[in-house]
Amino acid sequence: MDAVAEVNDEFCVIDFKTSSKTYPEHHIQCAAYSKAIELMYDREVECTYILRLDKKTGKCQVSRSDQMGEDFVAFRAAMALQRRLKGGLHRGKR
Repeated sequence: MDAVAEVNDEFCVIDFKTSSKTYPEHHIQCAAYSKAIELMYDREVECTYILRLDKKTGKCQVSRSDQMGEDFVAFRAAMALQRRLKGGLHRGKR
């Protein structure tokens, strides 16, 4: 996470990316940041922004999301899958 700010009267988490495009995973990542910021500031994050700087042209693209709840569910599911795969799928007795 690169910034926390008020944007158009909304409390937001902002992340900068240098990539060829904006990916859905970027907002899923920001949803996790949002949960941490809510705990730190004791305040609800209203939206997330991805500010993408194109690697080739340097142009800026802005992507906004207010779907932090759904994105955080996806983040938690991805973390559970990663832990499961790291721990081995077939350990234990049968």
